[in-house]
Order: sequence, then C-alpha cells, then structure tokens
Amino acid sequence: MNRYYIKRFLDEIRRRIPFDQWFGKGYAFPPLRIDIELLHNCNLQCEMCSFVPGNEINKAFSNELRSYHEKVEDYPELKEWNKFFKQVSKFSPTINLSGGEPLLHPEFFEILKIIKSNKLITTMTTNATLIDDKKAKDLVLSGIESLVISIDGDEETHDNIRKVKGSFNNAINGIKLLQKYKKEYHSSTPRIVINSTISWLNFRDLSFAEILFPEVRPYKWNFSHLFLGNGDLVRDSINDLYKKRDDIDALNNFYHKINTDTLFNEMLKLKNGQYGKHISFLPEMNVNELKTFYEKPLVPIKKRCHYPYFSFVVQGDGSIITCMYYKMGTIKDNPKKLWNSQKYKTFREHLKKGLFAKCSRCCGLYE
Repeated sequence: MNRYYIKRFLDEIRRRIPFDQWFGKGYAFPPLRIDIELLHNCNLQCEMCSFVPGNEINKAFSNELRSYHEKVEDYPELKEWNKFFKQVSKFSPTINLSGGEPLLHPEFFEILKIIKSNKLITTMTTNATLIDDKKAKDLVLSGIESLVISIDGDEETHDNIRKVKGSFNNAINGIKLLQKYKKEYHSSTPRIVINSTISWLNFRDLSFAEILFPEVRPYKWNFSHLFLGNGDLVRDSINDLYKKRDDIDALNNFYHKINTDTLFNEMLKLKNGQYGKHISFLPEMNVNELKTFYEKPLVPIKKRCHYPYFSFVVQGDGSIITCMYYKMGTIKDNPKKLWNSQKYKTFREHLKKGLFAKCSRCCGLYE
C-alpha cells in the first residue's frame, strides 16, 4: 500500500471517529486537507458555476469575494508560498489545487514544484482544456497524485454547459495526453478521476459516463449532486448566518428543474452497469433522501458539518478562510496558530450548536 492510500485510510478513520469534535470545545487536530483556490478566473463560462459573473447562479448564490477575479498583483509571491508550505508540511495535509481553472495561474508549475518539494500529497481539479503536450508531460513528471477532471456530458451537452465550443474535445485530448505520458514514463500518477456535476442540463441522460469510460480510462468516475447556496459571507456577526435565507426562491427554482424519478433511474443504470464499481455519487443517497435533496432544499440530509475540523481554504490572494468566507488570516500567518485560534474555535462551536441557514446545500456538509 503506497503513501497515497495509507493517508486516505488514516484520514477516513479520523473522519469516522472525530474525537476533537466530541470533546475539543472548538479545538481541532491538524487539518487533513487544504483547499487552495489559486484564482477565480476561468477560460470557460459554465452555467452552474457561481464564479461566472452575470450568470443566474452567480446572481443568486455568490458574493463579492466569491465573484472577484484576481489580478496578477493580488497573487502571493513564491517566497510566501514557500514559507507557507514548509510550515504546513509538518502536519502533512493533502493539498487540493482548484480555481477557477488553476492552469491559468501564471506561476502554477512553480507553486506545484514547491508543494512537491515539501513531500505533500497533491490533487488538482481542472477542466483539462488547457492541457497540451508540454503541460501533460510536466504534470506526469511533477509527481502530482491525482487530477479531478470535469466532464458533464457528451460533446453537445458538455459544450452547451461550458458555453465554449470545442471544450469537450480539448478536455478529452488533454486526458489522452496524460495517459500517453503516464504510459511512456511508466507512471501510475496522476490518477485520473472524472467528476460530473449533475444539473438541470444533463440529469435526463447520464449514459455518457459508460460510453466514455473505456476511452478515457479513469481511476474513478464521480457524480456530484448540485450544491447551491454556500456563497454566504460573515459580515457583522456569526449569528447573522442563522437568519432566514435570502435565496429561497432561486434555490427552489433550480432544484425543482430536476426530476428526481428520472435522475434516480439514471443513477441506477450506472450503478448496475458495466463500470458500476468505478462510479460513485457525492453524496450517496437513497431515493427518499434524493427527493428531499432536490424537492426540499432547505432541509439538510446531514445534521452536522465536519468541514471546519478537517479543512480550510486559501484564496487566490493568500487569504485563509473557513466556510461562509470567514477570514481567519493569510498565508503570511502561522497556519498552526490560526487553525486553533480563538476566532476559529468560536466559529466551530457555533456550527456545532446548529447548522447555519445556508449549510443545507453546501458541499462541505456532505463530504
């Protein structure tokens, strides 16, 4: 069993037996994962992405920080990243690079090199459209453990969702280049994980996963249910997060576009199909939970959120935040001290007492 699988195994044990949440009074053991949103910029304009200025999802479920697209002068310097990753390497979290599209960052490979020099397990979420021959080779040689690549349908559906013609073919080509160099260098990494976001634009037919599976040969294919409403913002007080949601009409509108009977049948076909053992859903739900998820989006499927005990987010400008865009500090600060600062512990204690109004359909609740 290699280091990647050992860490996943140990992390899962801690998730299932959360001693710090039971007894810690807001204290948490060191984070298992750090999500780094290198930038909010992207070369695509996906319909269901709240980072895209002006689309209906952005208008209903975003805020000024989530919508902000960084400029070059906003990015931390490489020496700041170097200090940060050296500090966090002491507790060996998994580093997940995302965006926007992380490959748009002008210093992406320099940052990746710093991360890997600190022996940190690293994953990345990407649309794969920018992976040309050189980038594919560099990614394979970098030692990055996993790439999560977004594919949301066949060519027509995918391009319709992305709002950029050719995005499907570019993504498939990027995957094939990665597979080519993995074979050439006899490398098992990066593991290719395909992620498909279920939306009102593709739920009627998920068969594209079975059709594409032998062509892209992923390690795993995951379907994420549509998460909406995690773009809230702590302004004056944490207590404000318990107030009635201001996006209820939009929340109902988008979720009610998805027929749960049709979706559940599509899910069953995949689970019972040829590649069923390689296909997962986030979250995994039975038919009753699925109906609740889409037909009663104010009702949480889970009652407790573990995210602030396991992970934190670094924004493109170096800000360190927890969910609800609550700023704890920056990468210039000592991450170990921030993680168990009084401010962070108070936030966890609030969330332990009861979920915030917009937690019901936040992805962090269902991890």
